Amino acid sequence: MDFQEIVSVPIGEQLMAKLLGVEPETVHELAAHVDAAMSVCEIGDEEVSRRWSALCTMVIDILHRKLAEPGDDLLSTIAQANRQQSTMTDEQVVGMLLTVVIGGVDTPIAVITNGLASLLHHRDQYERLVEDPGRVARAVEEIVRFNPATEIEHLRVVTEDVVIAGTALSAGSPAFTSITSANRDSDQFLDPDEFDVERNPNEHIAFGYGPHACPASAYSRMCLTTFFTSLTQRFPQLQLARPFEDLERRGKGLHSVGIKELLVTWPT
Repeated sequence: MDFQEIVSVPIGEQLMAKLLGVEPETVHELAAHVDAAMSVCEIGDEEVSRRWSALCTMVIDILHRKLAEPGDDLLSTIAQANRQQSTMTDEQVVGMLLTVVIGGVDTPIAVITNGLASLLHHRDQYERLVEDPGRVARAVEEIVRFNPATEIEHLRVVTEDVVIAGTALSAGSPAFTSITSANRDSDQFLDPDEFDVERNPNEHIAFGYGPHACPASAYSRMCLTTFFTSLTQRFPQLQLARPFEDLERRGKGLHSVGIKELLVTWPT
């Protein structure tokens, strides 16, 4: 069974549909545009431009609906808050909503699949969760630290000349920060390349930090904890159907990464 197709995609889309206040079908369509828009190295500039245009059009349409008929969801909250306080221009609001959509429609799917792949690759860790569901919440922190769905953070602009880790950066230069690298920092984590579901402390930045922290981090943690608790209890003998090393990765430029197909099996 392809866990990615049968489980991760529908559950991830349902989670985001609830959070964003749209139908799962809308999330599926948004995800298709995001997937293409982030694949400039694979499909070419013209198609990427077309997909970006379609994605922006969808987000603007959703924004108008949320302003006209707000609901109890994240997009409505952002749209209504700005209408009341007028702290951002319309373009800035659309940009913020695009960030939420791009970060939201694909990330849960990748986190679920990446997380299970890591757990089944480290079989003893999966068995710890089977034996004690109380360990799952801490395991979720290790899942997102060890194999995050997002490799690279937002593009930054250096504000002043600075030297970081021996590398000189000039003011005005563009710079990306690597979440994956930060989450494997040996100055921050003991044995950073080891997958340990009981790691404590575990001060990773998989959900960002400061002004760019993920607004859905608490929701994501709750959903992931519920999901992996249920999975490990219902399928205690779940295992990979092919070697971990043979799993094919899928990448979207410098932003998101995941697994194309995760074949699993269990005794019947």
